[in-house]
Amino acid sequence: MVIEFKRATASYNPQNALQDAIEQLKNKNYGVTAFQSHELYRVAMVISTEKKIILPDFCQEIPN
Repeated sequence: MVIEFKRATASYNPQNALQDAIEQLKNKNYGVTAFQSHELYRVAMVISTEKKIILPDFCQEIPN
């Protein structure tokens, strides 16, 4: 499993953070070549700096 975390702050909203995490996972292809013979899960997650939690509405699995 590859997880890309982004932090949402007062000036960086969760939707933008999620989109940036998704783009980074797609552009960098983390784990795709290294785990060709295994099932790979890539997940983008946003953490709230203010609430200090992962925001469940801003988590998304990225297809390979």
